[in-house]
Amino acid sequence: MLLLGVTRELSTLRYPADARLVAVDSSAEMLAALWAPPEGCASVAVRARWQTLPLAAQSVDLVLADASFCALPAVDSIRQVLAVVARVMRPGAQLCGRTFVSPAEPERLDDIVRELLEGRAGSVHATKWRIAMALQGKSKDGVALAEVWRVFEQAGDLGLLANRNGWSEQEAATLLAYRGVSSRLCFPTFELTRELFGEHFEELDCRLPGYELGERCPSLLLGRR
Repeated sequence: MLLLGVTRELSTLRYPADARLVAVDSSAEMLAALWAPPEGCASVAVRARWQTLPLAAQSVDLVLADASFCALPAVDSIRQVLAVVARVMRPGAQLCGRTFVSPAEPERLDDIVRELLEGRAGSVHATKWRIAMALQGKSKDGVALAEVWRVFEQAGDLGLLANRNGWSEQEAATLLAYRGVSSRLCFPTFELTRELFGEHFEELDCRLPGYELGERCPSLLLGRR
C-alpha cells in the first residue's frame, strides 16, 4: 500500500497483518512531525518526491491520498504525478482518496472578503480554501500560499476577523503559517479532475461529505485500468 503524504488518520487505520504500508513525503519536517506508523503491520516512511516514487512498477495494490494532488503546484504537475502513481500500481489496483475541487464558475474574491468582514464567511478552513480557489480562478497554475495570507492581511486585524466569524485563536493562527510561503496549491474543477484521473483510472465510486464546503471535497474510489 502507498500513502501519498503522512496523513495520520490514514496511516493509523487498521490494516491486514500481512500488509505493508509505504508513506512518501518530500518534507523532512512533515515526516518528523506527523508520521505515525500503523499497529499490526509492516510500514516505512520515505522522503521522496511523488514525481519519482521509489517503488517498482506494478508493485502496489492500494493507494491512499488525502488532498495530496491539491498540494501540487499546477495541473501539469498533477498529471505527471498521476502517471507515476499509475505506473507503480498493479492492473486492477485501487486508489482511494479525497481531493478538493474548484467550482465551475469561480467565486468573486470581493464577495468572499465582504462576507469575511461582515462575519458571515464560515469556518477558517472553508474560508481559506474559498479564497485560494477564487485567487486561482480559471488558471491551471495554482495559487501561492502567500497570496492567500495577503488577502487576510489586507482585510484587517486577524484577531478582529476571528471574533467576527467565530474562529478560535488557535484556528486563526493556522493562517500565519502561510506568510511569505511560495509553495502553491492547485484546485482543478471537478470536471477537469475527473478528466485527469480518467487518463489512467476508472471511477468506481464518488461521495460528497455533508460538512461545510463538502461539495468541493469529493472522495473518490478509482480502479487502475
